[in-house]
Amino acid sequence: MAELGDQPRRISGILLSQDNGYVLKTSTGIISLNKIASIELPQVPDGFFTVPTLNWKVWSETAQTSSCEVAYRTTGFGWKADYSITLNNDETKGDIGGWVTIDNNSGKKYVNTKLKLIAGDVNVVQPQPVYEAMPMMFMANSMVADGAPAPTFSEKSFADYHLYTLSAPVTLN
Repeated sequence: MAELGDQPRRISGILLSQDNGYVLKTSTGIISLNKIASIELPQVPDGFFTVPTLNWKVWSETAQTSSCEVAYRTTGFGWKADYSITLNNDETKGDIGGWVTIDNNSGKKYVNTKLKLIAGDVNVVQPQPVYEAMPMMFMANSMVADGAPAPTFSEKSFADYHLYTLSAPVTLN
């Protein structure tokens, strides 16, 4: 329900934007509203979360077309690594296996994304958690098709930190 003038009225449309009001595309055109009593959705679209989103505003002195790659660091993630070792019968050699468990509490699904993990005492301000944990476990063999090589992590050290980059894109639910 929205108010047009001083009268409440039901308006159907497609939500185009929400920033200091709502912009809707209706059957009669585009309207902007700033007093909304309620919003009803027939279903929640895939990947839609009712949380703040990242909005970009880009300015340039001249008009131009450019291809850009956007990368950003986000909060709401936690991860841990676990390892196991299988020794041979003589206990002189072993195979080490590892996996990473990632908790995505960001409120967003990341599809086909590059994954980099930082280990160390990273000093960042932690906001209050809003979402329940959605643990997701990654085991290299479960992320690839049969016969394809499993993605691996490469490691780079700097100061007291270690950066681990996964060799293949991954989806974080």
